[in-house]
Amino acid sequence: MSYFLHRVFFNMGFFTDPFINWKRIRHYGIIALLVWSITIFLFIQENKPDHKRVVLLVIDGLRADAISALGVRRAPHFHYLMRTGASTLNARTDLRRTTTLPNIISILTGRPVFDTHRAHKNTLNMYTGQSIHDPTDTYIHSVFDVTHEAGRRASFFATKNKLGIVIKSYTDPRYVGEEVDADKESARIQSYAISNNDNKTFHFLTNELLHFDSYFMFTHLAGADLAGHADGWELNAQSAYMQSVMTIDHY
Repeated sequence: MSYFLHRVFFNMGFFTDPFINWKRIRHYGIIALLVWSITIFLFIQENKPDHKRVVLLVIDGLRADAISALGVRRAPHFHYLMRTGASTLNARTDLRRTTTLPNIISILTGRPVFDTHRAHKNTLNMYTGQSIHDPTDTYIHSVFDVTHEAGRRASFFATKNKLGIVIKSYTDPRYVGEEVDADKESARIQSYAISNNDNKTFHFLTNELLHFDSYFMFTHLAGADLAGHADGWELNAQSAYMQSVMTIDHY
């Protein structure tokens, strides 16, 4: 670096003037270079994309071996996610309760369904009008509370009406009002929608990503589960079930 600065100043005629302090000029040049480098670094930091957003996508009824059976050609996006991040094809539901709603509540709360003092105890696979908190008569904290406590926006989109229990549990003032500081909004979920098909649900998510600043976005797609219950869970690429999995891969 010193040699480089020396050559620059020499070519500019500085070293032909006997009244110039060459050592000082060299030091000033190094300082100027450092200031320039720091300025560029701060500019990059200021303008780099903000990656602190989480999308939790639950694909109801998705068999792990369906992804393997489809392969990279017919399920390129599932395989891209597996190739570029952490993944497993050996995940499991709650051991004794494999239905949709109890397990989604477990995903959101980090609690088992039942049999421990920390269980959320929501065992029904239907929405009866009660909240997630009612079976234990205590407030059950969730990932939405974590987002809320960080002062961030959260959203919830789903394709099954039964998941309305989540919206009720984390937006209704009767449940969240006592769990919040006076200077904060009580609702844990700022935008939410339940649709009757995956296409609508997917567009709710993309709209949120493009136009709002949610830091946590839960999205539930039900097409594979509905196809499996209606027509079977065959791994034949032509089956209704596998066609639905390929559609979700496209989303």
